[in-house]
Amino acid sequence: MEEMKLQVIELQKVKEKFIVMEQKYDLSKINYAEERRKNKSMIEKIKALEKDLTFDRPIEEIKKIFWTNIIDFINVIWASIQFFFEQIDLVKFALEAIWQTREELGRKPEEAVQLINFLNCKNIQ
Repeated sequence: MEEMKLQVIELQKVKEKFIVMEQKYDLSKINYAEERRKNKSMIEKIKALEKDLTFDRPIEEIKKIFWTNIIDFINVIWASIQFFFEQIDLVKFALEAIWQTREELGRKPEEAVQLINFLNCKNIQ
């Protein structure tokens, strides 16, 4: 009987040690998980810093500025091109009016001379 009591006491001691070991194991798992999270965040920070060091961001900003300037320049030139086409259309219209007037005045030579003199006087002034 005495021996059984001793075994029960020893079994209780072993159980207590086991509980203590489980608690230590749980703490170590928690610590390990925390360390792992810290390491993961540090790795992400390192990657971000490495990306900054590779000049990706400055190059992107330079490209953005470069293309913005090119687009602005193209817009200015395009406005000039449109203006030139409008002027060409106006010149075509004026030439058509001149040809029509020539045809009409070709049938009336006296009026043609008067109109030419009139226009020459206006150009001189």
